[in-house]
Amino acid sequence: MVDDEEGFPSEDSQHIFRFCNLADLVWRCSPLQIFSKTNEDVSLKKWIQSHILLFHSKDGIDSLRIDGFVAVLWSLWTTRNSRIFRDENGHARLVLQNVDRILESSRTFKSIKPSLPQNNQGGHVPPGFDLVQLGTFTDRFSNSILQVDGSWEKKTGQSGGGWVYKFHNDAPFQPGGGFYGCANSAIQVETETCLKAMQWVKQQKRSEIFIMTDSSVLVSTLRNAMTVDVTISWMIRKIKQLALSFHICTIIKVERKDIHQAHEIAQKCRKSGTSFISVI
Repeated sequence: MVDDEEGFPSEDSQHIFRFCNLADLVWRCSPLQIFSKTNEDVSLKKWIQSHILLFHSKDGIDSLRIDGFVAVLWSLWTTRNSRIFRDENGHARLVLQNVDRILESSRTFKSIKPSLPQNNQGGHVPPGFDLVQLGTFTDRFSNSILQVDGSWEKKTGQSGGGWVYKFHNDAPFQPGGGFYGCANSAIQVETETCLKAMQWVKQQKRSEIFIMTDSSVLVSTLRNAMTVDVTISWMIRKIKQLALSFHICTIIKVERKDIHQAHEIAQKCRKSGTSFISVI
């Protein structure tokens, strides 16, 4: 393919990441030893998906080969940009050296465990006070109550979440929704469940909510008292943004027994691989 205005070969994504001589050499010389020019009719999206799914099925969630695969893609892209915009020479050895640096940074990052700030370490919040107010009014509580809970199996990564609601004091709790999926940690599932439940409440045209969770980590993170795990940072931002659209939005840490109905839904959805949403 030739660019008519410039007279230079134009690039598409397949060429950059698979078919050009540099990409072909890098993939074959990398520890993954992938022959990128096979199955040329397969789209780049499906080609990437198939490799990631393959590595995940063989290695599990923490697959080092997935890290390496993504590192090669990123290194090819940054090398291409350096060549186009800064007129720098790019060769296979340089690309592979950059892959090594990316993987080393990834290993360093994964070895760091989130921790409480120094002045909070060892402290405990009294029962009933471990909460965060995220709505417009921070001095009020709602009678519309939501139980949320997540369920996660570490060995397989399978996850499920569920919530129940009651919008009046004298009403019983009713199922609101549940889902299944895959996650890297328990806090990821708890956060995702809270976000989905809040989105559901918003769809019911409710302007205030009192959310009960048994995750102290979630409440602490929303209160900015704990370092945000990178896997949930975008969901934490979403929760805070959505909460501002409520007049009242309280999220409080409770005991597991206080959210047992939501917990039962979460476990059922995880084990059966089912999802549902209640329409009220």
